[in-house]
Amino acid sequence: MAIGNGANVTMGGLNAQLGNAAISTRDAMLNIIEVWAYVLSLGANEAAQVAGLQAAGFGATDAQAYWTAANEMYALSQIYYGQQNLPTAFNYDSALAGARGPS
Repeated sequence: MAIGNGANVTMGGLNAQLGNAAISTRDAMLNIIEVWAYVLSLGANEAAQVAGLQAAGFGATDAQAYWTAANEMYALSQIYYGQQNLPTAFNYDSALAGARGPS
């Protein structure tokens, strides 16, 4: 989906790309809210939630990494919906690189 790659760029095409990006972003935020709701259902606090992830088959290190990535993504969804401010610069791309896997 490169813009300006030699193809004729039109206002309609640009609007469609922007609209698709907005929909994808919204859908990603809704998805992480669902993931975080599941994590929360595993227990009353981080330790219980990590234990619940271990019961699902994660090793201790992976369970903690999953919890941390899900928590960071949930924070991003809260920023997206205006329910949390970003007090300092935070590189979500770097923080979530492990959750994304090799790209």
